[in-house]
Amino acid sequence: MAIYGSEMTLLEARVKYFALNEFGPDGGYDDTWVRVEYGWMRFYFPNTRARAHVVRYHDLHHILTEYGTSMPGETEISAWEIATGCTANYAAWILNLLGFGFGLLINRRGVYRSFLRGRYSSNLYVYPFDDRLLSSKVGEMRCLLGLDKQSIRADAADRRAFALWASISFACLLAGYALLFAPLVLLLIVVLRLMAV
Repeated sequence: MAIYGSEMTLLEARVKYFALNEFGPDGGYDDTWVRVEYGWMRFYFPNTRARAHVVRYHDLHHILTEYGTSMPGETEISAWEIATGCTANYAAWILNLLGFGFGLLINRRGVYRSFLRGRYSSNLYVYPFDDRLLSSKVGEMRCLLGLDKQSIRADAADRRAFALWASISFACLLAGYALLFAPLVLLLIVVLRLMAV
């Protein structure tokens, strides 16, 4: 059963989405830092203007696709957004490639299904983010974006596209981890050299 009914406006659905996910009345769009948790891992990254801009669309995509905000749900929506295309939103590309890559580790089937769904639907990134968009009905937007399709069979082109984007996203994930852990590795090298003296 859908959490966000077809007759709700996107604005009404977003209010419900914020409440259900305890994001606060403004969704945290103006927060300075973004907190991410998965199991024992917790880390923060800056809430840049570019990220704050794309997350407004991203949240509406959660509503329209019904993908959750748990880590597996985030990996699914990342794969869906990659497949639908993030237009010129570099922040969306970066965040979604990292999410897609992480999904290959923790949620491979979900990521594959979501990517396939994205190949046959579209997203909101091409629309102006304004009152007109927020007053649109959830059901109408699902139909407009092709999210009302029941089943999709993957063909060879879909599988090739998934393999390509999976490779790119996993490489981005590895690069992200390398950047994250580089200071620790350098510190370890310095400490080992000092101990050797």
